[in-house]
Amino acid sequence: MKLGSMPDGPCEAKFDWMKRLCRTKLNGRTEHTPRANPNQSSIRSILKPSNIDGYMPEVEDEILYEPPDVEIPALQVPEESVNVRVVASLGSTPGSRFLREHQLSNDRDLPPSGRSELSASSFSSRSLFQIGRGTSIYEHPSGYCDGSYQSWCDRGKKSRCLLSGHNDHRGGLMMDALSGWVVLTLKDFKEGLILLKLDVMKVLNKRTANWTMVNGQRGMRESALSSSSETYSFSSIAENRSAALFAVTNKTEQAQNGYPLEVAYSTVGSSTRHLSLPPDMSTFIHPDCIFEYSIDGGDIMRMDKDTMMEQRKELQRVVIVYPLLDTDPIANPKDIDVAIRITGCTERRGSTFRLSHVYWA
Repeated sequence: MKLGSMPDGPCEAKFDWMKRLCRTKLNGRTEHTPRANPNQSSIRSILKPSNIDGYMPEVEDEILYEPPDVEIPALQVPEESVNVRVVASLGSTPGSRFLREHQLSNDRDLPPSGRSELSASSFSSRSLFQIGRGTSIYEHPSGYCDGSYQSWCDRGKKSRCLLSGHNDHRGGLMMDALSGWVVLTLKDFKEGLILLKLDVMKVLNKRTANWTMVNGQRGMRESALSSSSETYSFSSIAENRSAALFAVTNKTEQAQNGYPLEVAYSTVGSSTRHLSLPPDMSTFIHPDCIFEYSIDGGDIMRMDKDTMMEQRKELQRVVIVYPLLDTDPIANPKDIDVAIRITGCTERRGSTFRLSHVYWA
């Protein structure tokens, strides 16, 4: 039986708004970790640098030291005991070892930190967008985070335990109404599908924190929040992660300290890992926010808050995607540019978004 003639199943029931997702091979990029071939699979690998000054967002936290790690006495194999790890490694097939070495080699040949090799000047000449310089990378660990035993991840200044090598982080590209246009190049586009995973945030985009104009080209001031009665202590929270984690799980402390809570997570309970969505995320989007996008130099499409709430697809808790395009396939694959931006809402609360995943086919 051909794939196209198979009856609908559980996948089609879940994706009844775009059933062909279940039978279409998607391309994807993300800033979440772990991920295979981290430099090749990052959103930054398809992100065009600003054509103002060549700016590209980078992972701020840098690894503090190179491997190997120091020996942990509690994990050392006693003398005359079988070293299970060595036995297991000897059982690896030459093919798998070669594949791993090939992956590492390919990634290391790329620009550092998953940066794109695309130039700002390569942006489609039929588009008049000024590529912005106001994005930043949020919650992405330092190092090589592919989830494998050989990964070298989260050994930077922000790590609470350098020896843990913790790979699990929800990174993303932060953007707001002052960030300007974000332009992504989607290669081998053919099937007519584009989806984005966007999260509404209550943390500041550090890149634009002191800006008052788009791209920060003029009108700089000491504090972007000076006219607001609400205060954020973002820099101090970032420097003191333990205090931040305590604030996340304590509503009283959160209210007193003005902690910039990530709205995709609940503050209920004692654990620092919360995966439940608030009952109505629409309350977190600033009413003046407009999400604009243009596909391959075409018309600029606009979604206000109500339209975003109507178009969004909640796949599961904290997983909300926005379909940008669902059209007929084209005869021959081609590379296209997708430009997105937030506009209309320079207020800090409810106007910061995190782009964490990009899907296309």
